[in-house]
Amino acid sequence: MCDKIPNLGRQKSMSNVLWRDIRSTLRRNDGVVYRLLLAFIVVFVLLHLARLPAFFLNHALDLHALIRPVALPAALPELIQRPWTILSYAFVHINLFHLLFNALTLFWFGKIFCEFMQPRMLFPLFLTGALLGGFIYLAAYNLLPALWPARPQTQLIGASAGVMAIMVATATLVPEYTMFLLLLGAVRIKWIALTLLVLSILALPGPNSGGQFAHLGGAVMGFVYIRLLQRGYDLFGWLEKLSQGQRRRPMRKTSERRFGAWSTSFFPSAPRQAPLSKEERLNAILDKISASGYDHLTQEEKEFLRRYGEENES
Repeated sequence: MCDKIPNLGRQKSMSNVLWRDIRSTLRRNDGVVYRLLLAFIVVFVLLHLARLPAFFLNHALDLHALIRPVALPAALPELIQRPWTILSYAFVHINLFHLLFNALTLFWFGKIFCEFMQPRMLFPLFLTGALLGGFIYLAAYNLLPALWPARPQTQLIGASAGVMAIMVATATLVPEYTMFLLLLGAVRIKWIALTLLVLSILALPGPNSGGQFAHLGGAVMGFVYIRLLQRGYDLFGWLEKLSQGQRRRPMRKTSERRFGAWSTSFFPSAPRQAPLSKEERLNAILDKISASGYDHLTQEEKEFLRRYGEENES
């Protein structure tokens, strides 16, 4: 009896540490990635838990009927009855491998996205990618005669459209960024995104036509978002205005080069530094990058680094 008390204490301590680790992860700069992953997992677990009563009572339970309230129907009359499904479908997975593929893709590309962009942009990009993917899916099933026979029983689920938006946006922003893949080694993310996009196009005539059309909608959203952002137009700028409760500063166009992609600066220019030698200036800029990151450099400082690199190369 006495030996069990310290064991309980250790178990309680371990649970507290685990809970603190979870909260710390969710509050990180890229915590939005982990919050999305948690949402996918929670919905997946709840759906499969809902099947247990029928299993124990030996009653047949159609899984497709279970997800009907949250899956996106191809038939427009059903969509009118359940309009929320245009977004809710993106959080639903019933196949473990489907969940794992979307979760891993979101984890890899979402973390890269948050490294180069403000993390606040990831969640609205995911939602708008899922939204456009859903609209493309609906348009395909209601405009293409080849898909009409399957329309009454077709439902769309899965985060693929939203995840595709994040993946294509990241590849558009930093196409030369390299990932290391098992068996393949170092691969630039532009080739990963292009390969998955081509596979979705080739699979359009297959059994998952609706999912492939949704992928294309998400890809278009990710590409258009970054291209507009590079031209100084932030589609989600109004969210920052709402959160801050004040008028948002207009975004400046920039032309710095990063990993082969043109990106946009989100920070105002700082006052010019007093004249220094090139070496002192370089050391000061490197110290600033170490302390605050590359995005906190002014445009003049980024231009200095570019010129300094070109002079050393020559």
